[in-house]
Amino acid sequence: MSSRADSLHIPPGSPFSAGWRAQLAAMLLTYGLADVMDAVSAFSELCCQHDPDDCSRQAELEAGNWVLAAQPAQRRIEACAVPRGPGRPRKEDDD
Repeated sequence: MSSRADSLHIPPGSPFSAGWRAQLAAMLLTYGLADVMDAVSAFSELCCQHDPDDCSRQAELEAGNWVLAAQPAQRRIEACAVPRGPGRPRKEDDD
């Protein structure tokens, strides 16, 4: 562990004093937030590849209005996926 981790005092009753939270705190102090988040993101992507989201439109409607809240974010994601400029390939339809 780094000297920063050695100087941090976690109280004995804290949720970060034992178990997986203690391990997470140690990793954050040792590797930093960015590296830990990169690892979490990579692991999440790996899990998504093995368990893809195959929710139907009917299931989304049954889930409620959260789908409507997600639409602006989905438009931003799709806008970033569209290649810009001359000579670049066009985005193919996912349907």
